[in-house]
Amino acid sequence: MPLAGQQRRWVLQQSLSTTQVFARTVIFWMKRYRRSWIQWPLTWEGVFNCCHAVLPNMVAQGTGRIVNISTFAHLAPAPAEAAYAITKGAARTLTKAMVADLGDRFPGIVINDWIPGELKTQTRNPNGIEPATSAQWGVRLALWRNPMLTGRFFDQDSEYLEPLSLKRSLLNQVTGRKHVALRLS
Repeated sequence: MPLAGQQRRWVLQQSLSTTQVFARTVIFWMKRYRRSWIQWPLTWEGVFNCCHAVLPNMVAQGTGRIVNISTFAHLAPAPAEAAYAITKGAARTLTKAMVADLGDRFPGIVINDWIPGELKTQTRNPNGIEPATSAQWGVRLALWRNPMLTGRFFDQDSEYLEPLSLKRSLLNQVTGRKHVALRLS
């Protein structure tokens, strides 16, 4: 028997109040010609509202895990993909803002972004990554609760290292520092 609207909201609230691991993505599986500028706020609000729903409990407990599913779409938007690119860019910025706001005060709440890669499907990409492989990476990342992961950005099974400035590159050479990308596999 289906639950009434108020009962569904209560069930959702109860499950979110005990959430320890939370992964959120933005999905736009519509035909290109149906995407519009009107749709992006609805999708973006889903990412924001879900993070907003789980954070109070995580803050109260001092622990939790948020993995926002991302892409590189915001860096090089494809034609007719503006709404998707804007939403992904906003989600990436939300992750950075949460890290800035919470990272030092709540080190037990680990927050980062992950790009699962283009998955193998029968209709869109028969040469993509096997969904089971990508799922293993995602589960491994979601269950890895080390505070050093906060703010790090993962692409498939490896940490994505942002390009370094010339100044930082020279400093790293002089001091002998080298940042090695973390791996999920």
